[in-house]
Amino acid sequence: METLDLTSRTMPAKTVEALRPKLEQAQKALEAALDEACDTDVEGADSAELMRLEESLTEAREAARSTIAVLQRLHREQQESSESDTEAHRFFVDDRGVLWDAFPVHPSRATAGRSTLPPPYHEGWLAMQCADEIRRVTPIPERWRDLSREELCQLLEEAASAPRRTRDAKSNNPESRAS
Repeated sequence: METLDLTSRTMPAKTVEALRPKLEQAQKALEAALDEACDTDVEGADSAELMRLEESLTEAREAARSTIAVLQRLHREQQESSESDTEAHRFFVDDRGVLWDAFPVHPSRATAGRSTLPPPYHEGWLAMQCADEIRRVTPIPERWRDLSREELCQLLEEAASAPRRTRDAKSNNPESRAS
């Protein structure tokens, strides 16, 4: 069975260390249950042996669910920590002398499936913003943090313009909500 490398420069070490024993336990339980099920000679098995096989497969299913749950939690935590990581931002100056801030945006599970979010953005995008505008690149380019200034400027030229989010002054005014 493959093991997961739990080292990550963005995930807090405490989280990794807390989840590592849970993942290892779930993986061992899954491997043991699968080994037991695979060792069963189905052709020569009587009803008692087939019932033990069924129990082994049920244990394997539960162990697989546990393994999946831990892996999903690790993935979620890694995404959340990388989103808040200051290294996730990359500043560069374009050919006009404008300072840009590039950073990845990952929609939450709640917004990822909404019909208001266009399909190319369901998996996230690279936002590029300056004082006057915002642009988006989808999908997020691999190794975008390692791109040269020239390559970032090229991405910027290809990026789709995005509207700035504004808040309604009335909705932020407690007096207008009371009336």
